[in-house]
Amino acid sequence: MTDVVSKLKALGYRPLKDGAGKSSSHLEFSDQIGFPLPDDYRAFLSAFPETGVFDRQVAFSGSERSPWAADGREVLEVLYARCPDPSNDLFMLRTQYADQIPAHFLPIGQVTGANLLCLDLRNESLGQVYVWDHEHMDDARGGFYLVANGFSAFVDLLRALEQIQPKAGPKLVKKELPDTLKARVAELLKNKGN
Repeated sequence: MTDVVSKLKALGYRPLKDGAGKSSSHLEFSDQIGFPLPDDYRAFLSAFPETGVFDRQVAFSGSERSPWAADGREVLEVLYARCPDPSNDLFMLRTQYADQIPAHFLPIGQVTGANLLCLDLRNESLGQVYVWDHEHMDDARGGFYLVANGFSAFVDLLRALEQIQPKAGPKLVKKELPDTLKARVAELLKNKGN
């Protein structure tokens, strides 16, 4: 299992606002959320009780690709905890999205396209991490795309964007056309102009 705290620190994770947030224990988080939290996520909240960001762009490739991850990568912009800014506070976001996201999903971060990173809190899938694409919430998946089977596994996927090699795409091949085909194309273009 990945040492979540060390990995995040190595990626330049830091509080969004230095010392500005209200510190909370993971027990307070569990009580206010109403679901038990996975051990690795509780360890994260104990180490980082305030909403945080990275000093550089950090990305991951999940188990399932969301529509926003055209090249297979999602950029992680923020991980939520307590924050004096309601738009970055874990509890305020849970309330804000209560009508759109099932109660067993906890919004724990934001990725590309203002989509949310969510933690599944159901007993049978406790700790699974998903990307919720708010623009595709009416599809058969509800807009949820599996990233990892646990929070530690998710953190293990994180890489500085400059360290991720883009997946090889289709290669452009130069092909000379036979003279007969060139003549036919020229004829079609000439007739199109008339």
